[in-house]
Amino acid sequence: MSINIIVYLDEKNDKLKMTNRNLDVEKNKTGIQNQRITWWLFGKLGNGAFLPTTGPLPGFEWDDPAAAKPFFKIIGVDHDGRSLSIDDTNKPGAKEQQWSYLLRVFYDGKFYESVFSKKRPLKIRKKLLADHPIIINR
Repeated sequence: MSINIIVYLDEKNDKLKMTNRNLDVEKNKTGIQNQRITWWLFGKLGNGAFLPTTGPLPGFEWDDPAAAKPFFKIIGVDHDGRSLSIDDTNKPGAKEQQWSYLLRVFYDGKFYESVFSKKRPLKIRKKLLADHPIIINR
């Protein structure tokens, strides 16, 4: 099963927006096949690219990587940078959980993020946490 999310630019706030910020994913009942989640750049961003998933500013980053690692596998960015995929490997019997994440795109000479910069003080980051896109496994 594949889940597709459209990512576009909110020019008013210079932030990435997406069609589904709170993605509710049912657990894989059979445990046989992972669910692929793919983000696609749309509109003006179609001329941009997701940043690579490795490096100091990755195109996809978990807010809490250690907690998410057992349940997800980052596949990476496609050859032209216009889509980014991960596999949800959450199996039957796992408890319901949610994970917040960050997307980064380079477009027209600028970097764009789906949420705040991690460089902000923790106190401010916690106030903005409600703006994080999340994946929920039920």
